Amino acid sequence: MSQQPRRSIVKGAAWAAPAVLATATIPAYAASPQPALDGWLLNTTRCSSSTQMTYTINGQGTYPKRGLWVSDTTASAVIGVTKITQYVSTAAGSPIFQKGGIANEWSDLIYDPAAPVKTNYRAYTTTFNGTWRYDTATKLWFPSTLPYFTTSVNRCVRALQIITVRSVTVNGTVYSFERSGTLQPA
Repeated sequence: MSQQPRRSIVKGAAWAAPAVLATATIPAYAASPQPALDGWLLNTTRCSSSTQMTYTINGQGTYPKRGLWVSDTTASAVIGVTKITQYVSTAAGSPIFQKGGIANEWSDLIYDPAAPVKTNYRAYTTTFNGTWRYDTATKLWFPSTLPYFTTSVNRCVRALQIITVRSVTVNGTVYSFERSGTLQPA
């Protein structure tokens, strides 16, 4: 198996099992050694001109190809606060995200001045406010709805750098994981 660099140039980035914060290089298919908010968030950009770009964060779909789930827990686990913080390069300006699809149980993805600072990025956070269902066949927890956000900005960023931080509280302990990449417009 080949190792994938944490930063790679892609047209659309879909990240599966996230890397632990302390890991420099990890395959995209690595299993989580502890509870994690796993799954696929598809990040894409599309430029309609040199002055207009649409950026989409899409977590909707069905397991195992799309969606989100909490892994490495038991049926008796208590799933608590679940957040996704999307760090967007300041090259995109100050986007305002809109919810789409059936993301009604996710809070708006808004600028988060309380998020840890990452130089040259703006942080946007959404929190899941729905319910969780445990599936005995897969031994995974699934949220009642999945995130979907989109924004348009008045510029085309040819190499949009992003960092996604997912966190979930399981039995009172917060587990956070991070992925980063550079998006090329489709």
